[in-house]
Amino acid sequence: MTPERRPPEAPANHSTGDRAERRFHQGVLAAWYALGVFVASSSVAPWIILVGVLVQLAGSVNCCLSLPRALHRWLIAPARRQCAPEPRAAFDRADALTGTVALAGSVFVFAGNHPLGWALVGVAIVSLALDAALDRGPLRSLADLLARLAGPA
Repeated sequence: MTPERRPPEAPANHSTGDRAERRFHQGVLAAWYALGVFVASSSVAPWIILVGVLVQLAGSVNCCLSLPRALHRWLIAPARRQCAPEPRAAFDRADALTGTVALAGSVFVFAGNHPLGWALVGVAIVSLALDAALDRGPLRSLADLLARLAGPA
């Protein structure tokens, strides 16, 4: 979402985001992780996952650092007429948790524990795909629960 298309009620600190942008971001990352699982028997597969993890964790820190979101903003969003704003904090927490799970999976793959590593990457793929398609993902629910248990920030 470009600054000139930001809804008037949204503050300038990027506390809201665009639903289509988030879904595109999640879909691209799920496909990227699935590519890594698809080529799991090659030596480049853990590196594919690691690149996806870096993109996802950078995007959870600041939406301007997310490559899929930037692609959406510059290629797809100008063709759309309206944007549906939504709060970003829950999705940033979910991105951080999903990226951490995928990072743990890639670390396990690098360390030689392939079944556990690919299972963790699979959990990240399923969570991203469900969240992009149905607006509910298990890792986002877990991130919301952890945020509620932590209390107000």
